[in-house]
Amino acid sequence: MTTFIDTVSSRSDILLENLSEHLFLSLISVLFAIVISLPLGVYISRKQKTAEWFIGVTAVFQTIPSLALFGFLVPLLGTGSLTAIIALIIYALLPILRNTYTGIISVDQAVIEAGKGMGMTDRQLLTKIELPLALPFIMAGIRTATVLTVGIATLATFVGAGGLGDLIYRGLTSWNNYLVLAGAIPAALLAILFDLILRWVEKRATPKGVSHKIIFRGKITVKKSLLVVALILSFIISACSNSEGKDPIVVSGKNWTEQYILTYVIAEYLEENTDYEIELKEGLGEVAVLTPALEKGEIDVYVEYTGTGLEAVLKDPAKEGESAEEVFDRVNKGYQEQYNAKWLEPLGFQNTYTLALRADEGIEAKTYSDLVPVANELVFGAPHPFYERADGFEALKNKYGFEFKGTESFDPNIMYEAVKNGEVDVITGFTTDARIDQYNLIATEDDLGLFPPYYAAPIVRMEVLEEYPDLEDTLNKLAGQITEEDMRAMNGRVDIDKEDYRTVARDFLLSKGLIEE
Repeated sequence: MTTFIDTVSSRSDILLENLSEHLFLSLISVLFAIVISLPLGVYISRKQKTAEWFIGVTAVFQTIPSLALFGFLVPLLGTGSLTAIIALIIYALLPILRNTYTGIISVDQAVIEAGKGMGMTDRQLLTKIELPLALPFIMAGIRTATVLTVGIATLATFVGAGGLGDLIYRGLTSWNNYLVLAGAIPAALLAILFDLILRWVEKRATPKGVSHKIIFRGKITVKKSLLVVALILSFIISACSNSEGKDPIVVSGKNWTEQYILTYVIAEYLEENTDYEIELKEGLGEVAVLTPALEKGEIDVYVEYTGTGLEAVLKDPAKEGESAEEVFDRVNKGYQEQYNAKWLEPLGFQNTYTLALRADEGIEAKTYSDLVPVANELVFGAPHPFYERADGFEALKNKYGFEFKGTESFDPNIMYEAVKNGEVDVITGFTTDARIDQYNLIATEDDLGLFPPYYAAPIVRMEVLEEYPDLEDTLNKLAGQITEEDMRAMNGRVDIDKEDYRTVARDFLLSKGLIEE
């Protein structure tokens, strides 16, 4: 039986990579927040009429839910570290700004008047009296901001910036609590460690009296901090370059089991069969994240489904009776025209929707239409994006006339547990999901043809195909290699047997002779 230690040891390389990403995101964000907040705090302590306005604006940002803020920034900045860092800086501003301001205005006016009486200038009053005496307040704000940032940085995974949130979300999507803990425990320990370090710094730096030495030492610390930032940035820039002067091919995918597996199938296949440098960005997000990332060149390849591309992305409704080939041609043409991306040959399987319910509910149903008469007694559950898609919930209601008792939103993987545990009565399951059989669910058919064909196929940016002329032919050798049964078996090994995505993907490629041992 797999233990927590086994989970951590088998993914030690991923854990270290995610830990370093988390450290980078957290430290850079806090450093920039300090650089912004300290001078601003000093300024508003001198202009107290504007203080509440500045503090109020930063407080408003704090009220925005973390995921919402990340979501707002993606259309403006794209996915990746920059988006995550800006969001984290915004969240770190308020504690440092408010505490800097409060600390300075709380300094005993008698001490300040004494300084003025000694002939001190405003600059000397600030550096030799106000800041040293306000330091406990300022450090308390920095400690709060740091702990807050380390925690929120786990959400950076939703914009493809990595960090320990990758492990946490991978654990949630595969229902692997050990994997969740492998990401959550280091994040908690980081927050505790940073708080202890900053507490030690606070005790050492807080003067018993006004000390020029303390202020000077603080300047050295700032210089060293900036030097560390410069070294980290230079390391990242050098790491992103390669000897041939070409960017790596970035392979990505959505954040649920099948897509994690397919991401590894593509990446492992290309690494074994080409000399190209491959960069993996697994679980980047849903189609609303992946499409702009593809368009902006932040990713180069990912697997999409024809029906999703047609209706959810191109907003082009499927035509009644339209064949799979016709849908593929339309979606391929649309992507080339709108996104400068090409659909390669389908991998061989279709993953479409099925309305699934527990067999022990006593409802005999083979089709969607069979559920219509009892819909007012059923609570419906689906992934969050399903309620917003053109081919989603409203289309389902309009086509069949469903009037459900209630609706719930879930992560695509958690919804299976929800229907199993009776939290909902029917869900939009996927035909390639092994948990339909495992949980003894009845899978009904779309008898009125609401949903178009959903054949899986790689999408590649046209610029990348031009830069790597053999890439298209290489990937097209995967065409028709994955059957629905193959995909269901691979999903089952992850969701049920708790195996690793990469292991499952490699085993499949080996079994088909697509890579060698």
